[in-house]
Amino acid sequence: MSSPFVQALDPEQELWYVRLIIASAISLPRGCLPLANGKLWRLAKAPSLDHFEKHCDVILSKFEKDEAAGLYRVTKIANQLIGNEELSRKRSEAGKKGAASTWQIPHPLPSAMANAIDLPWQKMADSDSDSDSDRTSSSEQTRSDLGAAPSKKQKPESSGDATRLASLLKTEILRNKTDYKITEAQERNWAVTADRMLRLDGRKPEEAAELIQWAQKDQFWMANVLSMDTFREKFDQLALKKSQQARNGRKGRGYHASAPQPMDYTLTPDEAARRAGLEAARTAGTRN
Repeated sequence: MSSPFVQALDPEQELWYVRLIIASAISLPRGCLPLANGKLWRLAKAPSLDHFEKHCDVILSKFEKDEAAGLYRVTKIANQLIGNEELSRKRSEAGKKGAASTWQIPHPLPSAMANAIDLPWQKMADSDSDSDSDRTSSSEQTRSDLGAAPSKKQKPESSGDATRLASLLKTEILRNKTDYKITEAQERNWAVTADRMLRLDGRKPEEAAELIQWAQKDQFWMANVLSMDTFREKFDQLALKKSQQARNGRKGRGYHASAPQPMDYTLTPDEAARRAGLEAARTAGTRN
């Protein structure tokens, strides 16, 4: 594409040239094009045969014309394809020779030496007599020598604080509903989530434990925080609600707080009339 010939073509001729080269690489025979312009203009995707014939001479001059075979030969493409096929054939032959030399013994061995050497085909014959346990033991020994990791992926262990938080959430939920189903696998997953909450979110174990207990005493949140994933997601929202209730100094919905509540000093009409009567009688007695 950077050759002076291609650079001298106009954009349309350059596109025809590239398309014909591609067509020669995928057509049969490889590296060849038909001699007839009636086929070439379609391969080049020219607007029409007449238009192609007016402007194609400079392009076709780059191809070798073979009148006897009735085709153009694109020498560069043909040489590349032939070279690739020859290279592939040589590599294949070299591979076969290498495999043959690996399994070939150039000279016969004395019987004593042959008995002392485990030949490949002898190993194949003797493999039928090996037990599965021997092969398994050998494989495990190899992995042990190489320091390979065990095949089963081990789950990350949770910290002690995370495990205690998971157990606390389970206990508080069961306190509210004794028949709520929580499996051991769920509790282990809760511990993993709690560990991430402590490590990644930077939560303090003491704060998290206090918030779990608060949420499970609140009538609204006890029905909505039923897993450690939900607790981790709603942590900030729960903390704000708890702080708000503490500032207001009054009970939340269903929250059994021990703090004293403000008294209601509003008097009923009957109580107000009774007190007014007592005050009038006391005043009259004083006058008398």
